[in-house]
Amino acid sequence: MTTVNSAPLPPAAIPFSVTGVTANTDPTTYTGACPKIFTFHAAITANGPGTVTYRWERSDGGYSEPQSVTFSEANVKTVTSQWELSASSSGWHRIHVLTPNNISSDPVHYTLNCGGTSLVTGIVISVDPNIYSGVCPTTVNFLATITASGPGVVTYRWERSDGAIAPVQSLTFAGAGALMVSTSWTRGGGTGWQRLHVLTPNDGQSGQINFTLTCVP
Repeated sequence: MTTVNSAPLPPAAIPFSVTGVTANTDPTTYTGACPKIFTFHAAITANGPGTVTYRWERSDGGYSEPQSVTFSEANVKTVTSQWELSASSSGWHRIHVLTPNNISSDPVHYTLNCGGTSLVTGIVISVDPNIYSGVCPTTVNFLATITASGPGVVTYRWERSDGAIAPVQSLTFAGAGALMVSTSWTRGGGTGWQRLHVLTPNDGQSGQINFTLTCVP
């Protein structure tokens, strides 16, 4: 009788998938000047390397174009969406993962009660570089454009992923228009984000602008 010793089969590869997705916004209820920008954050958990496509969906039937985020390993990544509302309303926002598997977060509900007049009507933020590979530490530069509907003083602060909050600063508008403010962050490798938070005369936040730094000896 001949005995054949076969090598054990390698474990089956686990297919790439999203294992969890959650969303939130803060505050969920707002009373004050409108329009109001609600910023929604979602945490996507994946079990390994791969690309996730998703879109944002909302209670009025609208939805965003498909977007993507790439994982280099099993991890959790955060993405954001903004919804500007001009009238009192209640509704929800959620994130819908399309590939590699179909999964949605629970709806994040909001309530907006408009009152008074609004000065700040928009906040747009950019980062340079958003992806960097080279000698560390390096400096990441952030630029924000604040749009106002008329004359007045705006107070704001920068907030970032390590929990640091910059001192409150002010910006004076002589009339309707847009003004730019900037900041920088010098650090080593890794990922992070920064955002601009307008405090007065009406509360509003930019989306979190993300960056990735890879240190090369």
